[in-house]
Amino acid sequence: MFDTKIIVKSFFALFIFALLLNPSEARADAVMITNGSLSVAGASAGPLFAFAGHNLAVSNRGGNPGLTAATFCSPCSAGSTVDLWSRFAGELTLGSGPAVVAGTSYPQLYYAGTIEFRGAVQVPFVELSLVELSAPFDFGGLLVGYTSNPFIGNPGDPIFSSILHGNGIATLRLSSYFDKGLDRRLFSFQSITYNFQPNAPVPEPTTLLLLGTGLAGVTARYWRRKGKRY
Repeated sequence: MFDTKIIVKSFFALFIFALLLNPSEARADAVMITNGSLSVAGASAGPLFAFAGHNLAVSNRGGNPGLTAATFCSPCSAGSTVDLWSRFAGELTLGSGPAVVAGTSYPQLYYAGTIEFRGAVQVPFVELSLVELSAPFDFGGLLVGYTSNPFIGNPGDPIFSSILHGNGIATLRLSSYFDKGLDRRLFSFQSITYNFQPNAPVPEPTTLLLLGTGLAGVTARYWRRKGKRY
């Protein structure tokens, strides 16, 4: 068994390292997302989310498509492993929507940054026209909220800047059909929903290290990009 305290300390050590990459932005808060969800309905659809953690609740009204690996299951075969990795980055993909930050409600904030999900699931040998599969996922990233659209100009200081992390259960929905030419059943992506859970299992140390390292990279890239823009 792994020592949970050591794992948590390792994560926050990586978090501090991410902040040190840009000391002027040390106001970024670490927030564990404990409820809500993010969904992608269709191979060409953007993310639709509403999730929350301590002193932060955000939602959007949709955005441009991000990168969702499960959409490459179009088609895929029974027994194959579907990658549940997704990445949503930038103002156009993350979109805008209402938020509550430290008890203050905002009718519309514009989101920037990068958020990422990781997981995997195997397609079963079943003869059903619609299949619903579930598997755990890890989540992390940097999310920043502005009152003005950062895509079209200088938005000023952000309302919040948070390094997010969390876990939950992903639900992948596939349609299927029998291909007579190949003499086998094939499956195609329909949608994926990442549901956050407050008591999700602690990630393995290797996964946690990769997630923390990824957050450090996301933080550095975002603030470098911001500096160049202004």
